Amino acid sequence: MVFIGRRLLYSGLILSWGIPILSFQWFYGSYALIEHRDRISKCILTSFIYLCLSDQWAIKNGIWSINPNFSLFNILLNLPFEESLFFFITSTICVWILTLFMLA
Repeated sequence: MVFIGRRLLYSGLILSWGIPILSFQWFYGSYALIEHRDRISKCILTSFIYLCLSDQWAIKNGIWSINPNFSLFNILLNLPFEESLFFFITSTICVWILTLFMLA
């Protein structure tokens, strides 16, 4: 059981960091985010894929490594779930805040 808890640590920390920011952004400007959802989705997807590919390249070339004791499993592009989750949340936060600032 402790082993599973260690593997969920990074995911939990990422979610506890990202969800309050995303919630605030959604509360502030959900109408604008919904109105521009197609463009926003393309921007999030583009940055998410770029970050995943860059990270995969860095791991493959030994620039850094991920401790398998703290990772759930590999899902996308042979990356740990936590890496993909972090990149998705970060991309979403950045695109949403830029959208909201530009429309304010």
